[in-house]
Amino acid sequence: MHMKGEYFEGRSSRSHAAWISIDNGRASVFQDERCICEHVPVTSIRNGRNVYLENDCLFVLGERLTGRQLDSLETAFQGALRRLESFSFRKAVVLSVILLAVLFGLRFLLHSLSSTIADAIPVEWEQRIGTSAYESLLSGVLEPSELPDARKERLTLGAGAVIDAGDYPVAPALKFHKSGIGANAIAFPGGPIVITDDLVELLQSDERILSVIAHEAAHVQERHGLQHVIEIIGVAAIASVWFGADDSLVEEASAIAINLWSFRKSRDLEKEADLVALDIMEKAGLQKAHFIEALELLIEDACKGMVGSGLESCLEETESGWLSTHPSGAERIEYLKND
Repeated sequence: MHMKGEYFEGRSSRSHAAWISIDNGRASVFQDERCICEHVPVTSIRNGRNVYLENDCLFVLGERLTGRQLDSLETAFQGALRRLESFSFRKAVVLSVILLAVLFGLRFLLHSLSSTIADAIPVEWEQRIGTSAYESLLSGVLEPSELPDARKERLTLGAGAVIDAGDYPVAPALKFHKSGIGANAIAFPGGPIVITDDLVELLQSDERILSVIAHEAAHVQERHGLQHVIEIIGVAAIASVWFGADDSLVEEASAIAINLWSFRKSRDLEKEADLVALDIMEKAGLQKAHFIEALELLIEDACKGMVGSGLESCLEETESGWLSTHPSGAERIEYLKND
């Protein structure tokens, strides 16, 4: 095929009137009777006019090539790329479905492999993550505990037996703090375990408090915090690669999807920690009734102000939902009683 046009030397903006001959994916360019280049591979043809050559030169055709001409000049791979670049609604839908399938496939892959990945990460790294997260909360969320020293010492002594009943390379430290997050306990990756003053005041009984500590120790033993971090970082990385970082609206939608996924995983890990905690409590000489009592008190406290207050009504109102980070109160108490 022979066509007239403008020839540009590599990295030059100056053009020369010339004509080009393309055969079997290779081009020869002539100016008057002089051959400028011969049998140079064609790397791509853009917009039906711009012929890019392997020698970094460009030939701009005087007339746009037809679809049939393009098919005859391009390799099968080049033709496939060109057809993908051309927009059509059907093509956009198909590509979107493929991308969605890839994203969700990777998300479920992370779900199934997070434990394996966590096992491959050195314990020292996990502890550094946990310590860093704990220290960051000390700047505003966690305040010095106002519990009597004797109370903290007695609970720390009892917690020693509970923590020793677990299985981890380094036993997590126990920390008491006043906090605005209410009656709560937090297990950071690799430790420490934080108990709030409100939790101690609500549960009162040492055995109930120690049963909650057993639950948090189970999180540390099973490396749940690290698994959670791996999944959130993994999904965030996938979303970043897919959506990019420029479109704030899409970024917000991605963040919501990430949070929903992390909530789902959180509920799975909470149930596992409940059941592992029963083994830890048995080794430490605690009865599971103490844990059930602690859960009932925590549920009642969480449901204060709800219509139809009281344990039974509260259990019915706290059914598991997609946005719930824990199994429902009724579900937890049922499987704990039946275990």
